[in-house]
Amino acid sequence: MSLSKKIAVEVDDLAKSNAPPIRLTAAEGPHKIDLAVALATPIGIECSGFDFQVSGHEPMAIADLKVWGNRVAKTFTYLLEPLTIHEADAVANEVVLRSAKPSAKPDRRSYYEVRLNGSGALHFARVAFDEEDKRRKNVVCQFTNEVVERLLDDLVATAP
Repeated sequence: MSLSKKIAVEVDDLAKSNAPPIRLTAAEGPHKIDLAVALATPIGIECSGFDFQVSGHEPMAIADLKVWGNRVAKTFTYLLEPLTIHEADAVANEVVLRSAKPSAKPDRRSYYEVRLNGSGALHFARVAFDEEDKRRKNVVCQFTNEVVERLLDDLVATAP
């Protein structure tokens, strides 16, 4: 069973049981997902982001991370805002993707942030920048169940 199908079954069970917030994890081959679900409904989920890990390979160089980042940006076109590589840090061996154009409201800007690490880790979050106090904070992501499955399938497909 694919990673996306494993999580879909878990989300469906959560929605049926009205379970409290929970962490879902699933692994398939070298791929592992860790998803903190705050709310699950028959239509979708609310989560604080997720972590995806690809194991069993050599550490990736910054050039490989940029290639991975470009694949993610080209594939995840169905998100609220398109992604683009924002930063490539050779010292930290990390590439950061963010929404090309954040969603703007009078008091804050919200955007997706994806961090790729040379160890094969990907962290996905939704971030809001508060214009008043000039601080970033993670906010919940809302996805339909269809988008969750597609995201997971695309993570596996774009992984190194």
